[in-house]
Amino acid sequence: FLIASIIAHGKVDSELLAWVKASTTEVSVITKSKADQLEMTREWIKLADELATKFPPSKERDKFLMFFQTRAFKVASHDNKIGVIKIFLNQIDFLDGDTSMLRDYWTPKLLALQSVGQSLSDRTFSTISGEDFKVADHEGKVIILDLFATWCKPCVKFTPTLQKLKAQYKDQLEILVISLDTNKVALTRY
Repeated sequence: FLIASIIAHGKVDSELLAWVKASTTEVSVITKSKADQLEMTREWIKLADELATKFPPSKERDKFLMFFQTRAFKVASHDNKIGVIKIFLNQIDFLDGDTSMLRDYWTPKLLALQSVGQSLSDRTFSTISGEDFKVADHEGKVIILDLFATWCKPCVKFTPTLQKLKAQYKDQLEILVISLDTNKVALTRY
C-alpha cells in the first residue's frame, strides 16, 4: 500500500523502489518464520539504516525510512521502545537533507515515553513568553495537562474548549499546555 501510495503521488527512483520491494519481501519471510520481537526490531532497524545510507536525500526515501522505523517501533517490546527511538534520532542526525518530518515525528514520542510515571509537582516549565510556570505554585488548583501540537488538528480544535473552561473556573483551574512542536515559529504564530 505504501509503495502504491508513493508512486501515485510522484515519480519514484526505480532503484529505490526495487530495493524497498526486495527488502520488505525479505522481512516478510523472517516474520513468517515466527521470529521474536527483538529479532524483528533489529531487522527493521537494519533496513532503515541501509536505506538511509544507500540512497540520497529525497521525500520518497524519507517516507520509506519512516515506514521502516515505524515497523521497528511497533514490533519492539515496551521496554525497548525508548532505545529504538533513540536509535532513530541518531540515524536522523547523520542524514543529509531536510529531516524535520522524521525528527518531528519521533521527538514527541520519545519525550512522552520518558515522562511516563514521573510526577509534575516539582517541575518548572517555560512559557512561550519565557516565564516560568512552576506546578508547585498552583497547588490546590485543578491542573489540566494538555499535550498539544500546532500540526495536530484535534489539538487545535480542542483549544476553544480549554479556553471556555479557564474562563468559567478562573481561580480554581490552571491549564498547562505542553507543546510537542519542534518548530517554535509555528508555535509562536499559533
